Amino acid sequence: MKNKIQKEIKKILRRIRTVFYFKYRFKGAKYGVGCYFGHKVNLSKNVEIGDYCYIGQYSFIGSNTKIGNFAIFSDNVNFIGSDHKFDVVGTPIILAGIPEFQPLTTVGDDVWLGHGVTVMRGINIGTGAIIGANSVVTKNVPEYEIWAGIPAVKIKDRFDMKERDMHSEFLTSYSNGTMEIKSDREK
Repeated sequence: MKNKIQKEIKKILRRIRTVFYFKYRFKGAKYGVGCYFGHKVNLSKNVEIGDYCYIGQYSFIGSNTKIGNFAIFSDNVNFIGSDHKFDVVGTPIILAGIPEFQPLTTVGDDVWLGHGVTVMRGINIGTGAIIGANSVVTKNVPEYEIWAGIPAVKIKDRFDMKERDMHSEFLTSYSNGTMEIKSDREK
């Protein structure tokens, strides 16, 4: 009985923390239900994160980034680049300002980024992709592929075609609202 009460108290405290703490901590960013953000995560303005995502501690998500549902980012994941003008003759980079246009960076549903991954701005990481630890992603990553390295390259496919179709069906059902997930991490 005591353990059940302790679990319920933890559940309530987690919800309170999510609703109040993150509402002010990530002002200008949008995120879905059941998201968890580690210690000292930095979300820029104009960031959208889907449902049931995990962003590990000390991660930085740069502006104009869209992340799908069920994404998992380990610690120290960074979305960077295209944030300084470097081609203004006669002006040091630090004084040149930032470009007007920031390309959209997208991460599909059910993507896993390992510890220390760096994603350059404007990259598209497809649904179901996995990026190995300490990789630098400089090219678009197709759906359901595993990439690693500096720069990141394809290592192998995550699923065969039959498994991929089954997995995609689950993700599509959730996105379309035909499936509901219960979690104690909801807002």
